[in-house]
Amino acid sequence: MSITGKIRFGLGLLLAFIILQFVIGQVLDRNTQAEVNTAVTKNFAAADKFAQISVKGQQIRRYEKEFFIYVNDEAGRAKYRKEWTGTFDALNSDLTAMQANKDGVFSSADVSAMGDWATALAFYGKEFTGIMAKADSATILPPVVVEEPKPAVKGAVVVPPPAPNLAAATKLANDMIGPGKDKFRTLLDGAEKLRKAKAADSAANVTQISKLFSTATLVSIGVFVLALLLAAYLMMSIPAAVKKPIAEFVAAADKMSKGDVKTSIDIETVPEFSVLGAALERLRVAQSGLLDRLRAKAASPF
Repeated sequence: MSITGKIRFGLGLLLAFIILQFVIGQVLDRNTQAEVNTAVTKNFAAADKFAQISVKGQQIRRYEKEFFIYVNDEAGRAKYRKEWTGTFDALNSDLTAMQANKDGVFSSADVSAMGDWATALAFYGKEFTGIMAKADSATILPPVVVEEPKPAVKGAVVVPPPAPNLAAATKLANDMIGPGKDKFRTLLDGAEKLRKAKAADSAANVTQISKLFSTATLVSIGVFVLALLLAAYLMMSIPAAVKKPIAEFVAAADKMSKGDVKTSIDIETVPEFSVLGAALERLRVAQSGLLDRLRAKAASPF
């Protein structure tokens, strides 16, 4: 290969390495950005929203229990009705916004699951609202039947009418919410399950991001090492390619100076030195002819 060819080959390879590193870097960068976007923008955000749904769902259940404790206390009922209603409305609003999925953080399966949660929440809300209405109207327990008072008998013991069983009212109200509570588990269990799934996906994204960074590092090191090897090869081969023909031409010129003009000079070894080789070859042929004529003239008696 000619010196020019070697230089072009080496520089072409170096350019190819640069382009290869750029292309691979761009691909890895885009993949990394996609993983980061999925991990941060989608999975982390989705997991956070599912956690908020779960927390509000647990708060609703707590206010429900507190309401039942104070089912026979008008002030207590009013307090926890307000707490329950505010949290229920906030949860319902959050769930509606999440189903709209304007940020695109949820999958179609997530949105479908949230539709089931909304149905469960509506059923639970209807059940509990009915219980609150019964508590306000004091109709949770069956009405106490009071017999007509009998004519007073002298010396008879007066028996007061039976008092409402307050503990029974609390227990009965808690039993009444059973179907709604069971339905509501769809939301609580589903939100927690998806929260854990998104958190696991985020962890997998982080692992993939780490792998992509490792791959990018290995690619950069590999290309760098190949470039160094190529540079070392060019540093050794190009000077040698120049030095060898020059040394051959110097040796040929030295032989001619000592009278050896019979050995032809190879002018095809390195194309870049073909002109110089041809000039030396013409000089050798000219000197050879000149010496032949001188010898012939010296040998002739005339």
